[in-house]
Amino acid sequence: MEVKVEHIEKLLHALSVRTRQPLDFHGFDKMSELVEGKTNANVSKRYLYETLFRKISQGKNRKGEKIKVQPYKLDKISEYLGHENFQAFIHAVDNPIHPVLKGSIGTYHSYLRRNSADGVIFCSPVKIIEADQKIQFQLKGPLQVYTGGVEFRNGCLFILMQTDNGKQFHHVYQVGQREKPDVLQGIFSGVSTAFEPIGGRVILVRTTEKFESLKNHQVEISQLKKSKNLQERRIAEYFQDYLKNNVSIRKAGTFGIADLGECK
Repeated sequence: MEVKVEHIEKLLHALSVRTRQPLDFHGFDKMSELVEGKTNANVSKRYLYETLFRKISQGKNRKGEKIKVQPYKLDKISEYLGHENFQAFIHAVDNPIHPVLKGSIGTYHSYLRRNSADGVIFCSPVKIIEADQKIQFQLKGPLQVYTGGVEFRNGCLFILMQTDNGKQFHHVYQVGQREKPDVLQGIFSGVSTAFEPIGGRVILVRTTEKFESLKNHQVEISQLKKSKNLQERRIAEYFQDYLKNNVSIRKAGTFGIADLGECK
């Protein structure tokens, strides 16, 4: 198998960073021990130093230079680094995750107002993680877990989250170029339990608490407004006006123009 020198160089650099070992014979000895201990593969210090490091040292200044290597051992090194195989490692280094997406990783409280005139706010646990070289979103609802990928476009985070039974919601959050936001304002859209299209405001508030310890709950806006906590009072003010926070359609009976209402 022929592999670009630059990819081998990046693989060894990543291995050096992960193991906190220098790129020398002693360092490769420790790297070999760690890789073999985790993957049960024969990746000797001689292989790392002679077959990889010295070969790329000879050819790394020639653009497009390739060397012949054993794919199995590269796969095992990549596996140690957290990738499925060497091709997955190459894809990751050639297509790095945007810093804004990286910065969104964390645990949050999700807040939105119930789609009704009574002032009730739903709070749900959310975590944004990196998995399989992608950024993933997970929201824990009272009955179901919603998951979906996160994309960064035009200064916003786009998320289409789904459950195992097919129910889904779409969220869009403004983030600009902020790499580690504390609060994200967004818009959600989806379908209610009565199968009606709904939408409205949603916010994410970062927390240092562990995702597993967070619970779903709901709270009345009137109660939050009396809180001694400034953050809670501001959340109450943000969601206070129903018409500014929730959107729904008129009841559809004929699916004709009459459903839009009578003209005055």
